[in-house]
Amino acid sequence: MKADDRLVQADPFESNGLYQRALSLWNHFAESARPGVAYAKISKVLHAMRPHFFPVLDSQIRKTYRSYARECAIDLSLEPVARYAYWAAIREDIRMSSEGLKVLRENLKSIGGGGLLTEWAEKVSDVRLHDVVAWSAKS
Repeated sequence: MKADDRLVQADPFESNGLYQRALSLWNHFAESARPGVAYAKISKVLHAMRPHFFPVLDSQIRKTYRSYARECAIDLSLEPVARYAYWAAIREDIRMSSEGLKVLRENLKSIGGGGLLTEWAEKVSDVRLHDVVAWSAKS
């Protein structure tokens, strides 16, 4: 994976594509994880490495996306290997809300008054901005 790879570019149906390479990287960490190291910790480390690709899959995000991620896993024929395809579900949401994320980013910059909020809005990835919005929704 390259540093500028984006989740929205990763077609989960593409054989040996970006999505599959990211999944291999995830599995590298997940398969050898020690007790107490699960989705949230692995995804936080990968997000820090590739902020435009890996969402933070904490318990709230997984709860929010559980149903949709289950549908995506079925669509991708991932069963019985994986019951949920969180990235595919989140990827589609980011694709569908790209204009809304742009508007939100601009609003954050305008109310930030040139301070930390403005700086954050300019630098944060769409994946992380989406994480924050989805986490805030608390469905």
